[in-house]
Parts: sequence; structure tokens; C-alpha cells
Amino acid sequence: KLQFLYLIALSGQKQVSAMGSPKRAWRRVLWEERDAAYEDDYVDEATFLKDLKMNALLDSPSYASLVRHSSAIAQQIALVAVYLLAFHAALHGRVDPFALYAVCAAGCAVLCAAPAGRPVVPVEALTTSAWLFFVSPVVRSLTLPWADDTMETMCVLLFLVHLAAADYSPKLGGEEPVATNAASFATVVLSSRLQSPALGFGMMALSVVLFTLSPQPRKQLRGAAPNAWLAGTWLLVGGSTAQLAFVAPALAAGYAATVFGVTFAIPALFRYLQCSAKLQISGPWDEARPKNSLAALEWAKSC
Repeated sequence: KLQFLYLIALSGQKQVSAMGSPKRAWRRVLWEERDAAYEDDYVDEATFLKDLKMNALLDSPSYASLVRHSSAIAQQIALVAVYLLAFHAALHGRVDPFALYAVCAAGCAVLCAAPAGRPVVPVEALTTSAWLFFVSPVVRSLTLPWADDTMETMCVLLFLVHLAAADYSPKLGGEEPVATNAASFATVVLSSRLQSPALGFGMMALSVVLFTLSPQPRKQLRGAAPNAWLAGTWLLVGGSTAQLAFVAPALAAGYAATVFGVTFAIPALFRYLQCSAKLQISGPWDEARPKNSLAALEWAKSC
């Protein structure tokens, strides 16, 4: 009983001495005999925000790289514009079928010459050309019951699906069947409105060259010679804009504004929001991030 009372008195003495002793400065250590006033979840207001970093780990791409990647979208839009311009010329009788055949043959020759592109381009070109040649007289009867506004609306929607589903990554091998099928069906519908089966065959062959055979060689050129690919893209955009200006100036202005917005305005807006509006804070309270490549990959997958 006396021993129990002695322990109670001793503990009270320690508490009084601790409360009366001056408070030592808090340190960020795992454990030490600190002052009793510091709890286990104590936060030091003087040093808590000292190591705060804002957007230290934010990987923001440069504006030039964003414009370069967005140029792939501009190139695809320009290809659609080129095909529609060729169809407009064929519809008004300003295109010779043999000239159209020569353009398609030259396009196939250029695609076949692309290194490490598509080794089966000649076989695909010959097979597709033979199939289109035999079905071109029948295509005219495909859309006879359809009204012109119905056909135009369907083609616009199909080309929008093609642009939305196209593969814009620089990696080889990525093909989007939805985009290819949408463009092919739209071109078949348009070719059915031509009075000459020879012109219909030529327009369908042109669509095969532009939308079916060209994606992989264009990606190959993008990886092997990016500057040449970029120059060719803007030559295509400039030529299609100039040609469209002779057909419909208002439409050419809308087309140029769309390409400018997709390629320059939207990347600038993304860059602005990424750098100014996005706020990422980091500090010593964050979990450890591994530096090793394999460990960092596993860490990124777990997040």
C-alpha cells in the first residue's frame, strides 16, 4: 500500500516538473523524449509548409510539340477536303477519268516506295481495284431512292465519324477499322451520284488510296522524317484551302479557321490551362516515389 502511494506521488512530481520546465523546440525525428506538450499528431506551424512545392512534378509539354502532334489532325482533315474537292470537280465534269486513274496509280507507287511501310500495298491495290472496277456500274443504283439532303447529311456524319475515330498516334500498326469503314461507305455513297461508271470507279479508287492505303506510310514518314512530314502536311492544307477558295470562299474561310483552331488555338488553350489553372502541391508528406524504371512503372500502375 505504501509502495502504491509512493508511485502516485512520484508520477505527480514528474508531471509538475514537466509542466514547469521550458518547452524544447520540436524536431522532425522518429522518436525522442520530447516535452509532454507535444502530442504524437503534433504539426509544427513554422516548418510544415517550408518544403511545400507547387507543380514540381508537373510534366507540361511544350507548345511546339503540341502543335506538331495536332498537325496529324490537320492532315486528316485536309485529306477529307481533297477528296471532297475531287468529287465536286468530277460531279461537274471537270475531271477526266484517265487523269484520275493516273493520280491513283502515282499515289500507289509512292506508297509502295515507302520504306518499311506496308509490304502488301501492291496486292491490296490490285485486289481492291479489280473489285471496284466490277462493282462500279452497280453502285449508281445504290442511292437512287435517296434524296440529296439525306445523302449529304449521311456523308457529313460519316466523315465526322472518320475524323473522330482515326488513329493520330505516330506508332505503326495502329489501324482503326471504324474510321476506314466510315470513310469508305461515305465515298461509295458519293460515287453513286456520278453519272459515269468510269468516274465512279476512279473516285472509289482515290478513296482507297487516301483513307485505306496511306495511313501506315504516312506514319512511317512521320517517324523517319518529321520535318518533311510536317512540310507536306501544311502544303496539303494550303493547297486544299486555295482550291476551296475558288469553289466556295465562305466554306474556305470556315475550313481554314477549323484547321487553325485545331492546330494552334486548342493547343495554346491546353497549354494555358495546364500551366496556370492546374495546381499540384508536393512536400515531405507525400508517399515515396521510386526512381528505378521498373519500380516506377509498377508504382504508376498502382496509382
